[in-house]
Amino acid sequence: MRPKQEGGLGVRSLWHVQVSLMAKLIWNAVTGTSLWSKYARSRFHITTLSDDTKAFPTGISKEVFSAAKTLLMQSTRWILGDGKNIDFLHHRWAGSSPLITAHPHLSQQPFFSVSYVVSDANHPFRCTESICQILDKVKLSNYPDRCVWTASADGLFSTRSAFQAIRPTGVPRPPLLNIWHNAYNPRAAMFGWRVLHRAIPTDDRVSTCGIHIVSKCSCCTTPTTEDMDHLFLSGEIASSLWRWARPLIRNSAVGPRISITLWNVLSGANRQSAFDFISVYAVLLVLWEIWKYRCAKHHESKAKTLNGILSDIKFAINTAVQGTIFKRSCSRIELRTLLHYGFTPTVKMKKPVLVRWTPPQIGLYLNVDGASKGNPGLSGGGGCIRDSKGCIRLGFAFFYGQGDSLTAETRALYDGLRLADQHGFHISNVFSDSLVLVQSFRTNRCPSWKCTWWWREASSLLRESSAQLHHVYRETNRVADALAVYACNTHGSSIFHSPSSLPSVCKGPAALDKAGLPFVRLL
Repeated sequence: MRPKQEGGLGVRSLWHVQVSLMAKLIWNAVTGTSLWSKYARSRFHITTLSDDTKAFPTGISKEVFSAAKTLLMQSTRWILGDGKNIDFLHHRWAGSSPLITAHPHLSQQPFFSVSYVVSDANHPFRCTESICQILDKVKLSNYPDRCVWTASADGLFSTRSAFQAIRPTGVPRPPLLNIWHNAYNPRAAMFGWRVLHRAIPTDDRVSTCGIHIVSKCSCCTTPTTEDMDHLFLSGEIASSLWRWARPLIRNSAVGPRISITLWNVLSGANRQSAFDFISVYAVLLVLWEIWKYRCAKHHESKAKTLNGILSDIKFAINTAVQGTIFKRSCSRIELRTLLHYGFTPTVKMKKPVLVRWTPPQIGLYLNVDGASKGNPGLSGGGGCIRDSKGCIRLGFAFFYGQGDSLTAETRALYDGLRLADQHGFHISNVFSDSLVLVQSFRTNRCPSWKCTWWWREASSLLRESSAQLHHVYRETNRVADALAVYACNTHGSSIFHSPSSLPSVCKGPAALDKAGLPFVRLL
């Protein structure tokens, strides 16, 4: 039972669904604020996601509850705020596991919050060197502690993310998704999946199961043994259909076996392109019509003629094309081929727009950007503060180590606001090319639990400075982008106080922005 991207049919295991729903029930009982959540906590003594959590009474499977509780304990952690609600020993807030796992001799200790231990300079926990090192790095804030679900980006629990966290994962194969398109005939798509897995009951496949029969291809006038590759590639009806569809298929796609041919078509296809969309659908329909023709001849029923099959294929493709808007244009040769077959796809054309960096009228502008090589991978952030003449008053390029792009964007924003505050620069507007980050401040909702601390600090600095955060296109944020990439490449952190001290890779974009030269962007 695998998702379609991993070669399955998207059928879900009922066991994993049960565990996911049970995890949702426990999560709502522990973290919810509704009347039912309060009743469940008091009735069943559910206070924390720890090993001593009591199971629900009758009607709940112990195996399902145990698996759901284990899943929650593995995928839950606390984001430190004021430290009042975090159990110092039993909650996962510092490191990859609760501190009690590394210090089992403290298991008899009562509940101590993080804020209590931090504020008590003579607390017994400080006698342990490893705990003392952790306490030296703790920084409490005015924000409340937050329990997050690590299986989702925003830290909020969802049944979908719980199912994805508990199900066994395989190797993703994105080309397999090209079979499943809403505009395709579902029967043809399903049959294409079966061909790819060689799960077709042809005579050769039946013989491999130990059922020996006299084989004869029903699609050929001359007696021939029926196997998958002969039936779908070199049979008489197959040869005629492939000859018709050959101009719609790239030359390197056709292989010696039908499963290889279908995989080559799927691997080289981009469904954003009308030509590739039609190419995949034509192959699926050809296979489906060959099989229907074979079954009709095999069971002595009336089979369609070749012209009738071609008419049905053209009608199905035209119906799918008319209901689809494509985002990628075809080449002239491809478009000429499609028009020759009578297919007229609709392509959404992008309009060129001139964009440029505009200097501030009042105050200073701050541009920030983050970069991650691999996402997640080595990450860094950069930014620059410029005046009304386009001169760079301050620039920075900081290396952050391992992280994702959104965390790098958030840290770059925080570092830019922090440096501006330290150097006494009045920032009127801040610009970032991360639309997700900009919208998160407008909705006051952190986009990822991994960057919660930096997002909170950046939010405070934005309120204190009264600066406005705006989204811009990447073309107008090239200097900050170059600084972020420079930090990733050099694995170092630097601050630049003048345009002459900038890295050479950043001087070109800075000069173009200062000159007011526009860039072309397709929208």
